[in-house]
Amino acid sequence: MFNRFKTSFNGLMDDLMRWKVLLEDYLEVKKFYLNAQDTPLPDAYIVGEIRSDAEVHSLLMEAIDEWNVPENLKAYLKTSITKKNVRDALKILISYLDSNFKEELKAHFSELTNEVFDKITEAINLLKTAMIIVDDEKFNDEIKRFMEGEFGYQEFKEVMKAAGSKSGQSALFGAVLAYLDRYAEKIEGSDFSSLIRRRWTETNWIGVFSKLHSDIFSELDLTKKPPQIAKVFYRGRATKSGRKSFEIVFNDIPAVWFKDDMVYGRAEFTLTETFANFWQNYVDAWNAAPFGRYYLNTVFVAIVTTFLEIIFAAMAAFAFAKMEFFGKNFMFTIFLATMMVPGEVLLVPNFITLTVFGWIDTYYALIVPWVVSVFAIFLLRQHFMTIPDELYDAAKIDGLSKWKFLWRVMVPLSKPAVITGALLKFVGSWNSFLWVLIVTKSPEYRTLPVGLQNFSSATGTEYNLLMAAATFSIVPVVMLFLFTQKYFIAGIARSGLK
Repeated sequence: MFNRFKTSFNGLMDDLMRWKVLLEDYLEVKKFYLNAQDTPLPDAYIVGEIRSDAEVHSLLMEAIDEWNVPENLKAYLKTSITKKNVRDALKILISYLDSNFKEELKAHFSELTNEVFDKITEAINLLKTAMIIVDDEKFNDEIKRFMEGEFGYQEFKEVMKAAGSKSGQSALFGAVLAYLDRYAEKIEGSDFSSLIRRRWTETNWIGVFSKLHSDIFSELDLTKKPPQIAKVFYRGRATKSGRKSFEIVFNDIPAVWFKDDMVYGRAEFTLTETFANFWQNYVDAWNAAPFGRYYLNTVFVAIVTTFLEIIFAAMAAFAFAKMEFFGKNFMFTIFLATMMVPGEVLLVPNFITLTVFGWIDTYYALIVPWVVSVFAIFLLRQHFMTIPDELYDAAKIDGLSKWKFLWRVMVPLSKPAVITGALLKFVGSWNSFLWVLIVTKSPEYRTLPVGLQNFSSATGTEYNLLMAAATFSIVPVVMLFLFTQKYFIAGIARSGLK
């Protein structure tokens, strides 16, 4: 037992000695590191300005001129990228390359175009990922030379298998190759390999342009700096998932010597810039999606739906309040009972009905299903019942028809209830989200609530833009209520509702 304890103790002492040596080495390295920093920067104060969109656009156009890509691509980018959409320049490039590549695929694969596009792109991305994982300069150079030269599909398969084996992703590579084998059988091997080589080239263009665009956007225009500083970039986004950071590039000085230094930044704005920044989120939110179209659609649908509902509700309420017919009370009870059915239960049958009519993605789908409201009928019926029957009898003696009595007497006397019903319907139509999302596919028919989802994605939510968009979306409704609140309160009070 004593021998075992002695052995354990000796082992512990050996471990402690190794830790002692390691700490001594660390202190020596730290001492050398601190002593080697014997030349301070003459002035560590850096002043720079963030570039405006117009400045970025000008610099980006110059960079595109010098970029080694086909002239037709340069011409398209210079025509399509403007000062207003320069922040989306990378999306413009990707959309252009993807659409052109799909057009070529369509000539060979027709209905399989999107599937072939996805698998070829996935193969290229897997190959690039393998290069990062392996991290072997010789291996990476070999793949680059191979992909940039002429090759056959079988040769490409061998390179893919080698990359999958080296990166430990053989299963993923094998699954993609199984798809590519089926596609390669449909066209000649040389044509298919040329498609793969083209996608490799276009993917490289996207990577180069992404860095070019990011560098131009994030580089500060320095007005004051030490001579040892070459450039300063202000990268990242101030969102929940990330934050801004400074990237400082030195002239012939390894960045390791500044690892123990702290960088602090401070933003300063003029009064004009402060005022502009205050409204910037609203400007960015408005430009992030076709909110002008969303506004027109929302106003049009809300007004038409409200107008038609009041007409139908007034006619039905008059029948239930002043006319006598068999089963009136029973029918009214059935009407009220439908209010207990949740709207979500009717989504599927209503969607199927509209699909049969061919109304999906039209204004009919947004308006017709909502022009009748049992609640509006109930609200007006309760108010109509408070109007004396003697008025109806007097109107008949004077020769008024039921139709004229309704619109010349009943509706004017029930103005608070009518406005209340109209206001509730208008607000409900304005805020409608789920139904609009289901029955519309294109932005031409979508409304503001659906438009707000543009600021939420799988990567997160841009709350600053979402809140700004929500604010200018709700302002018209708030203004409408402020101007009609007295009628709203009067309509509720006189209808006997609690």
